[in-house]
Amino acid sequence: MALCDSLQEHSSVSAVELNLLRATVCLRTKRHRSGEVYLKKAVASFSGQDIELGVYASASYKLGQLLNDKGDYKDAVKTVASAIDLLEEHKGNIYTYASNLPNLYTTLGTSLARLGNVDEADARFSQAFEAYKNTDALYDINTSKEQKAYYSNEKQTTLSEIAIFSFMRAGRYDMAKRWFEKEDSVYAYIVRNDSLSTDSIGVHHYKYHLMKAQMLEHDGDRAGADKEYQLSQEYPVSQYSSSIMSQYEYLTTTERWPEVLQLYEKLDTAAIGDLYSLDNINKIMMPRYRALRGTGQTPKAAVYRGIMIL
Repeated sequence: MALCDSLQEHSSVSAVELNLLRATVCLRTKRHRSGEVYLKKAVASFSGQDIELGVYASASYKLGQLLNDKGDYKDAVKTVASAIDLLEEHKGNIYTYASNLPNLYTTLGTSLARLGNVDEADARFSQAFEAYKNTDALYDINTSKEQKAYYSNEKQTTLSEIAIFSFMRAGRYDMAKRWFEKEDSVYAYIVRNDSLSTDSIGVHHYKYHLMKAQMLEHDGDRAGADKEYQLSQEYPVSQYSSSIMSQYEYLTTTERWPEVLQLYEKLDTAAIGDLYSLDNINKIMMPRYRALRGTGQTPKAAVYRGIMIL
């Protein structure tokens, strides 16, 4: 943070850049509330100059994500929609437009789905899906056609996963299944061409099986769902804290409370990545509270109810 303060004296560093840098430092050190303050300052300090547009769009995206994580979906919609409107006005800035617009549409879709506006969310996810097809401006002349295609399909796969989980949370399995069909082709592409990836695609395998498990469970196929869930556990990414949270959604839906409690033991003792903060304590503790109630451990459940910020 001292470096950020020293940069304040340099006129070449804009207020939006400086506040985004401060926010990044706070978020990386788990100071989410301070990070939110600086992100809001970054967005508010945008001068309107084209040269700052990319930084402003990035700050808006990160703020939208943070607001989504804390359940402030209406403010997330306002923040992200404003950034999209500005980007649409500056289509001539091709790199900034192509590199930021799909992310913003994805975040907007997530927020709208959480608010129950599933049709509008579907439209925004679809806009993001199409936008990922037009990303040539992001590459230098040495990037091969095959690498460009792989990047586009991987981004579309990630987007589809977000859309599927969003619609399942909203109880719209019909929409989730339609997106799963759309995801199937782009997922199959990156599996066939995984040699082009610079990162492991295990996270996509993990999510594919977990999503399929939840949909099969919804259709009443418990055996098929169990098989897919067990397949999802074969990937190392399943041990990460963020992945464990997505497993809660499946296990609480099926009311498999003993397994939910086992996940908490994994989260507390062996999970990779720190997930606990004041902003998400309720989200983490609620499944544990329900699991303790579901297994008849009412006194322990009462303790966790007291921990939650009501």
